[in-house]
Amino acid sequence: MEYGSRRGADNDMRRGRVFLLACVLLFTVIPCAMAAYNPDAILAQDISTIYVSDFGSDTQLTDQYGTYYVENCFDHNLNTCWAEGVSGDGIGSGIWGRWRVSRGSWCLAGVAIWGGYQKNDDVFYKNGRPCNITVDVYCDGATNTINAKLYDHPRCNLLFFDDYAAFHDEAEVFITLDSVYLGTKYHDTCITDIDLIVLPY
Repeated sequence: MEYGSRRGADNDMRRGRVFLLACVLLFTVIPCAMAAYNPDAILAQDISTIYVSDFGSDTQLTDQYGTYYVENCFDHNLNTCWAEGVSGDGIGSGIWGRWRVSRGSWCLAGVAIWGGYQKNDDVFYKNGRPCNITVDVYCDGATNTINAKLYDHPRCNLLFFDDYAAFHDEAEVFITLDSVYLGTKYHDTCITDIDLIVLPY
């Protein structure tokens, strides 16, 4: 399959870097325990040769408004989200995603998480949001686990690994809810989107 010219790929990379840098400068979302921001970092959604191949969750919510499917975490749309469907606040629930590289090589630098339901501020605070999470990563034979506390705001949290992994073929990310910020109205805990943070190899 043809993925466009080198110029198009370069433009994708520049757009991804600008977006990621804006997140850091405007939102200050890098947890202290993680490695420092790398100016060459790019979101996987901005790379045409990296794609989500599979995903899943151990639970999902269905209510009078519909079902909050796990695939909503991979559509890059702030108007959709995944919500856990267990009794209580969802502690111990989790989701996972698998990304593949169709061409080229990258370094896996971290994970970007849009916690809560980020459609607007009202629904963000009415629903539960991830607080402490465990992120388990499996990338081309390498493993990495980080425990992080997310900032409680309707923006993106960027979690950078201390050690980057070569990303030539496949990466899987598992996110488990260890604690939550309670919603003011609902006990559902939501995640709007997740993505990989990558670097040129």
